[in-house]
This record gives sequence, structure tokens and C-alpha cells, in this order.
Amino acid sequence: RAETCDGACEASWPAPWRSLAHHAARTLEGRDPRFRELAAIATSFDSDKPLHTTMDFIVGTVPRVTASRDVAETERLLPRLERAIRELLAALGPLRGWTLIAVTSSEFVDVGGTSQCIEYVDYTGPSARGSHQRVTLSGYPGLGRFIYLVRWSEGIAIALEPYARRARNEISGDHELFLAIEPILKPGSHRYRALASGHEVVLQATAKQLGERR
Repeated sequence: RAETCDGACEASWPAPWRSLAHHAARTLEGRDPRFRELAAIATSFDSDKPLHTTMDFIVGTVPRVTASRDVAETERLLPRLERAIRELLAALGPLRGWTLIAVTSSEFVDVGGTSQCIEYVDYTGPSARGSHQRVTLSGYPGLGRFIYLVRWSEGIAIALEPYARRARNEISGDHELFLAIEPILKPGSHRYRALASGHEVVLQATAKQLGERR
């Protein structure tokens, strides 16, 4: 953990992603302002100490509240936890307008290849399992069957593979959104955890998915 996180990690997930977010943020300097907004969110938990403390409090408190049978302790923790969550949501304000999707099918609908019809699962709503949608797009690059962070009104799509994957949960038989448990720094087998069920799987990440050129 320390070797992959450059000393910026702590024990709680998603802390292992912080140093990777710092690296990604540096690569976005001078890019589209929307990219810089995302980079600012990625690094804010380390640059803003109160926000860092808030995040750590949420990570440490939620398991205590959900597992506790002590009503008095739960009632004592809930008001502070609610305030912490509100602070966290306020800090995530720049994410407004972005949608997290998993494309399940895609086909071009014109001869010139400028418009495509895609079917996708939208994970931005209240359900961790997402909602199925269909849309016809123009002006976007070809979207494959991957996970994207998109800004529909501005024609921006950021591929999140292989860090986020839509895969089959062998236990339930459902397809779910899986997030890598640790930063993926090289090709090979990596562990992922389902956002909805917590089920873990091992999936392959290729050099091509990591942007490496052979």
C-alpha cells in the first residue's frame, strides 16, 4: 500500500486513490476547465485539512452507526455524521452536470458515423444498481461498452476503464458496477468490489486499457 501511494494513503478506502488522483491532477494542468474542476475535487481532501478530517470521520463513523446496537451512541453520532455528509456534498459541487454511465450497446445510425444510438446504465441516481436508458448522440467520439463520466450538454466523455467496470456478479447473476479496490498501476489481475452488493471479483486489466503503447 505504501509503495503504490507515495505515503499519501491511510488505512481507509478510498484513501489508496489519493496519490493517484494527485498524479492525474498534474496531468490535467492546462486542459479543459471541466477537467481541472475534476482534478480540484480529487486533490481537495488533502489540500483542505478540515475536509480531509470530515472524510475520515465519515469513513470511520458509518460502520459504527450501522453495526451498533447502542441506541444512545447512535443518537449521539448521527447529528455530527449528518453535518459531515452535508459538508462533503457541498465540496462535491463541481460534479453537478456530470453523469456516471456504463454503455451496454452502441451503434452508429448514419452513414457518416456522426450519430450513434447507445443504451446505457445511469449510475448517477439514487439506486446503486443504476437505471437503464437509451439516447441518440451527435458530436461525440465513438462510445464503446465501457464506463464513462459524461457531460451530455458539452459533449465530454471520460473513460474510467479499467478503474471502474461493469461485470457480472456470479452469486446474484446480475451485472453490477465494480470499482477497483487498489489503484491499478500495471496490467494483470486486480481485485474489484461491487458498489451495490460489496461482492468482490478478480478482473484483468490490459496495457491498452491503461493507455500504454506497445
